[in-house]
Amino acid sequence: MRGEAIPIEVVLRELNVSPPDMSGVRSEAEFVARWEVWLSEDVKRAYRARMLELHPDKHEDKSPEEQQALLRRTQQVNHYHDLLCAFDPRKALPRRPAVQVVRVMHYYSASGAASCTSGATTGSGAHVHIRWQPC
Repeated sequence: MRGEAIPIEVVLRELNVSPPDMSGVRSEAEFVARWEVWLSEDVKRAYRARMLELHPDKHEDKSPEEQQALLRRTQQVNHYHDLLCAFDPRKALPRRPAVQVVRVMHYYSASGAASCTSGATTGSGAHVHIRWQPC
């Protein structure tokens, strides 16, 4: 179980819980807030109900093999619940590419003697030099 990718549909089905309602979410903060409410209310309720349903102590009349199978299922449900609780919803959000901020530096040269490929000539013959510098 450790180290393998588990589809979220499997986790939700095993816990008997529906995914969170994310309709109308407009910001990352709202997304995270809804995720935390869903986790603390719906998942917690579903997890407790599922553990009561599967716990081996509730099935003392079953054979030892069936009790072992139930024990494995409860361990799996515990693992899935831990995965959901440890999941950081911010990592699931699509990221915009990083924007490089630049500072535009310009200066005027009164003499038209020095020309620059990134410069432009003003009407009075002075050159405007523009240099892009990362901030």
